[in-house]
Amino acid sequence: MSPSTYRRPTPRACATCSRIPRSIFCSAHSRQSPDLTTAEIRRIARTLIAHNIDGVIATNSTVDRATVAGSPHADEAGGLSGRPLFKKSTAVLRILAKELDGAIPIIGVGGIMSGADAQAKIAAGATLVQIYTGLIYRGPELVAEIAQALADR
Repeated sequence: MSPSTYRRPTPRACATCSRIPRSIFCSAHSRQSPDLTTAEIRRIARTLIAHNIDGVIATNSTVDRATVAGSPHADEAGGLSGRPLFKKSTAVLRILAKELDGAIPIIGVGGIMSGADAQAKIAAGATLVQIYTGLIYRGPELVAEIAQALADR
């Protein structure tokens, strides 16, 4: 499904706050954890559709430290992001894409450090990609690399 065929979110989100003018575009997105089971991901996908959520972000950071076991800071608390998150977040993205079947846009996030990584997120079912850690480590040239890689696909 092309992005132009997604339904435009209704102004229902704006109606919840009388201080927001109705002309402002509002949307509600849900950000999911990469630490969910397949059954949980499927249930969330059904819930997103049932409640008319405008999009989903796949995924947030992980608390799983298996990919960094033995590293100097592997035991630190908090969410892990960047390259160690890529495979896990892409697996969640793939399941969400299958379950949502084009009903809502998916923003692919997690470990995008190259144009090829962005292509992999799109191939797994993302409508858009978001970068953060990659931008910190690679700088603005990563944006150009991703744009070129997606244009070439």
